[in-house]
Amino acid sequence: MKILSDCHVHTSFSGDSPAAMQDQIESAIRAGLRILTFTDHLDLDYPYDRCPDLKDGAFDLDIPAAYSSFSALKEMYAGRIELHFGIEMGLLPYLGPTYEEILAEHPEIEFVIGSTHLSSMPADGGEIYADPYYLSFFENMTVEEALRRYFRFSLECVERCGFFDSYGHLDYIVRYTPDKGLTYKYEDYADVIDPILRLLSQIWGYVPNILAALIVLLVGTLIAKLVRQLLVPLFVKIGFD
Repeated sequence: MKILSDCHVHTSFSGDSPAAMQDQIESAIRAGLRILTFTDHLDLDYPYDRCPDLKDGAFDLDIPAAYSSFSALKEMYAGRIELHFGIEMGLLPYLGPTYEEILAEHPEIEFVIGSTHLSSMPADGGEIYADPYYLSFFENMTVEEALRRYFRFSLECVERCGFFDSYGHLDYIVRYTPDKGLTYKYEDYADVIDPILRLLSQIWGYVPNILAALIVLLVGTLIAKLVRQLLVPLFVKIGFD
């Protein structure tokens, strides 16, 4: 089956990509894509002090600057490819209200990916947030302990951050385990993964009902307005006003 769209694309506006936005568009056109959605990173409270290869603010997306570039390119490539402006937000349990405020301030954002890039890990008798991209995340845990901790933390993030349109790479941690996921099997972790999937299903299961209610309300309003426009003049004419 031919892939016609990509809704998870990063550019040089994210600290993990050197690709220019226009280069990504040209690559998508060459690959035969019809739809491309840019989703550069906004990861608030990312622990840069524990990531020596990243500069501070690498995942603090400059939304106005990114959208300015996007808008010019969308006009330039009109008719050749359908472009959309999205964002990927790094979830932490307490960041939901902050992210919702940001989204309210930027209605130009059309699509939101929520992703768990961090997890809690034991450190100095307590816990800290860390990115399992780095092998240091696994130093004080077995791979199974790390995976279970990550999936439980992901569930907490989803429970407390329900503003996103799509949940990104549930298995983010798997590719970075010491054995690069070679021994990972879903069946071994179904007890901690399935609750996440059920919760996501519940969150998005409301969407069709909400849309249906809005359609009914809109149609009802239009019909009532039409009936009023037709009947009021008639009542006035026959003396009922």
